[in-house]
Amino acid sequence: MHGRTSVKTLKAFLYHCQIELVVLIFLSFLFFYWALNANAFERHNPFGEIQTGNEFTSAARESEFIEFKLDLNNASKAELTLLPRIGATIAGRIIDYRSNNGRFENVDELLNIKGVGPKTLARIRPYCQTTASTQETLGSNLNDTIPQVQ
Repeated sequence: MHGRTSVKTLKAFLYHCQIELVVLIFLSFLFFYWALNANAFERHNPFGEIQTGNEFTSAARESEFIEFKLDLNNASKAELTLLPRIGATIAGRIIDYRSNNGRFENVDELLNIKGVGPKTLARIRPYCQTTASTQETLGSNLNDTIPQVQ
């Protein structure tokens, strides 16, 4: 009996191998599931929705943009950087252009600024406007309402 294994011992060995195999398969599926979904926990947005990488990045980036029309003649550098595809450098160029050339007459004048092309202009146009200065508007309204003394 020393050189031979009994059938009972062999069956017990096979039973333990089967159990170990099932555990290993379960753990491997668990590991692959975890590996595939590990980044999903990082992609939760504040509203509890899980989005894929590109969708979340673009959604987060779009939410940083302004939701009203920005006046190009009165906007600060920080406000201009809220426009899509406008960083600090181009915002600085817009302010420099405004100080060197005067007020913007229309949004299309942004094409005169290095770094703003037709595609960028099309992207930011919905968020931009040009208006008269507050003093000019107040002055014209006051002159209309105040009676002239002779």
